[in-house]
Amino acid sequence: MMCVSHERLCLVTSLRYSIMILLSCSLVAPTIDMTSWLFALDTLPVNGYLIYLSYQFYRNRDAQSSRKLFRYSLIHLPLLFTLMVIHRQIKTQNPPTSTSINELIPVPM
Repeated sequence: MMCVSHERLCLVTSLRYSIMILLSCSLVAPTIDMTSWLFALDTLPVNGYLIYLSYQFYRNRDAQSSRKLFRYSLIHLPLLFTLMVIHRQIKTQNPPTSTSINELIPVPM
């Protein structure tokens, strides 16, 4: 509905969100140890193409560019999730340390 009433807002929003997805995949996900830094490199072409299609939609404003962007957006998110699963950081827990008996018995003060 937004594309009918606020055409310019729709164009700018699609381009802005494409850039924000690129930044979040390249910087945020590896920084918070959700994925490895290779994830940032592997998602560059995927997100770069999304930005390219968003820019084409921003420049042309025709049905063909909007359809291309829509169709690619349908496969974009599953591609990102697949890459995220491949590059996920596996958290290993430290083995429990052995506790001595003195630590288990409360000492009166």
